[in-house]
Amino acid sequence: MAVFAYVAPSLSNPEEDLARDRQEIAAFAEQHGLSIDREYVEAPGDFRVVAIGQRPVGRELFASLRRGDVLVVDGSMVPRSQLVRLVSEMAKRGVALRLMSFEPLGISAEQLAEFLRWHDDVERRRRSRRAIDTALLLRVEGRSTGGHPGPGRKVVRDRRGQKKLVVDPEQRPTMMEIVKHHLNGKGFRQIATLLTKNNVRWKRPDRSRRNGFTWEPWGASRCERAYHAMLKILAEESRAAQAGGESKEQPPGDDQSGFDAGFEG
Repeated sequence: MAVFAYVAPSLSNPEEDLARDRQEIAAFAEQHGLSIDREYVEAPGDFRVVAIGQRPVGRELFASLRRGDVLVVDGSMVPRSQLVRLVSEMAKRGVALRLMSFEPLGISAEQLAEFLRWHDDVERRRRSRRAIDTALLLRVEGRSTGGHPGPGRKVVRDRRGQKKLVVDPEQRPTMMEIVKHHLNGKGFRQIATLLTKNNVRWKRPDRSRRNGFTWEPWGASRCERAYHAMLKILAEESRAAQAGGESKEQPPGDDQSGFDAGFEG
């Protein structure tokens, strides 16, 4: 059995870090009855995103490790994202990993790795739940949840070549009819059925197509997004009209005429 120590001084104070790390390693080894056979010192640098096994001296260390050896490392110098990987790698090699920063607290490397795995799993589920909640909120507001500008809007370039989000007049008639019929009591599924019956489709961005879009049937979910998006557009236009003193377009009333004529398929 051989006992190895690995040290990676920081770029800011390499000499002080090296002296302190050597002192802590010596105290740790004496406390646990270990005798350091060889010390591997990495050149000063910023290794926060580089795994130990991919560092110059770290590769040499990994090549020297054999089953039954002991590796002493300051756990605080290993980024959290790499700590689980390091523990797993040493377990596969049959090397006992001793983390100086955590053993005085009664936490072994395996216990720390298990906690970090649990914590990362919780974080992934929390981010996933937050992403779903955000998508639902955007959907209710009629805003984009992907790479397209959302119902009723399109991206154009101004004179300076900069992208600008504007209302799409091509989608407006259909969306106004959706608002009118929903306000008159029709559900979104009923409206989608009427749109399909009249062969009205919506323009979905599709980068795989040469023209950049494809036509697809309306569904209840798409009608709901279009409804909220159109209300949002009307509210924005109303505020702009009030600020500019111009006449504004009123939301559609109860008139059922012009349903078929208002769509463009």
